[in-house]
Amino acid sequence: MMRMAHKGICHPPSVVLHAYCRWAALQGIETERMRRRWASVTEAEWPDGWLAGVSVLAERRGGAPATVAALSRIDDGFEQTATRSRGSHALTRALPISAIGSEGAALAGETAALTHGDPAARSATVRVTTLLHHCMTDSPEETHLSGGTGQLVKETLRRARKTGEPSQTVLGAGHLGA
Repeated sequence: MMRMAHKGICHPPSVVLHAYCRWAALQGIETERMRRRWASVTEAEWPDGWLAGVSVLAERRGGAPATVAALSRIDDGFEQTATRSRGSHALTRALPISAIGSEGAALAGETAALTHGDPAARSATVRVTTLLHHCMTDSPEETHLSGGTGQLVKETLRRARKTGEPSQTVLGAGHLGA
């Protein structure tokens, strides 16, 4: 979202995918494949960006098999990279998105779908992001007085459970914290 605010129109999940690939290259995972995929986009050395210079990102800390498997298929195209996993990594990486508002639920679902293709993983990510945003922005007194915010959260969660995706009409109805 910061990139969009500072550099103009962009597709946030594509920016996140680029960051995942940078991480994979720094980890030594499919380094040449990542370089071929992204070096053609830019004239600069790849991995690029200031994060490539952060040494702790190159440290191994544990497995993320679904993410590694998805990134190993980067040449197959944006839509075909996700695995059938419903593991928790997609959810934990999407939690910061809950801070941006109601549009964050849809974005969190798209971000989860980059590496975890199981509808349950996407649904869980959308639902938890919605709940976390609600917890961060609404006090019990405000929710009781306004009534609308709680209903918006319930409707978003209900639709995410049924379809695995947030409803654009519900999420577009207003900011969860408003």
